[in-house]
Amino acid sequence: AVYKDGEGAVFYALPAIVPPKGEHPRVMVRSSELDQVKANLEHPQNKSVYEQVLKYSQQDTLQSVPKGKNLDYMNKLESKAFMYLMTGDKAIGREAVESALQYYKNIYLGSTVSLQLSRDAGELMTVAAFVYDWCYDQMTDQERQDYVKEFIRIAETMECHYPPKRTEPIAGHSSEWMILRDMLSCGIAIYDEYPDMYNHVIQML
Repeated sequence: AVYKDGEGAVFYALPAIVPPKGEHPRVMVRSSELDQVKANLEHPQNKSVYEQVLKYSQQDTLQSVPKGKNLDYMNKLESKAFMYLMTGDKAIGREAVESALQYYKNIYLGSTVSLQLSRDAGELMTVAAFVYDWCYDQMTDQERQDYVKEFIRIAETMECHYPPKRTEPIAGHSSEWMILRDMLSCGIAIYDEYPDMYNHVIQML
């Protein structure tokens, strides 16, 4: 079947495999894999990284929200989302959701599309996709709508644009992170609320 998005843009036939409706997490990890991930945290090989994640997750992110790209702040957001996934601590999950949304609403990456801007935008999208997916049950419907709006806004600043150009689906430069990591991660995370981003990406593969 041919798929059309909300604005009438035509897609190629969609594959049978789509993100499992109503199931979260589904970005990087599935619910059935969580016990194994938790067990792996105790492995000596992961000890130093896990300690760093714990350290980041315990730092405040609501009092001082940066306005530009800040890798240290993004590490804190990702760590908080991950620790919610591991522990179910609702306070840390809510802090991740609120902080990330405030960050993405206020961030300004520049007005000229460039290679570096695309990389920055992509990293922002991927971290936000983790927060959205891993902390899904801590979000309100309005927050989910706001996240989707910001995903689209940031994606539109990327070199491949949004909807993405279909001229470089696999081997081209645009497919590196922008399409195969950043938009795909977001598309999987928000599929139930906004399937178009996933469909724009998956019909190129």
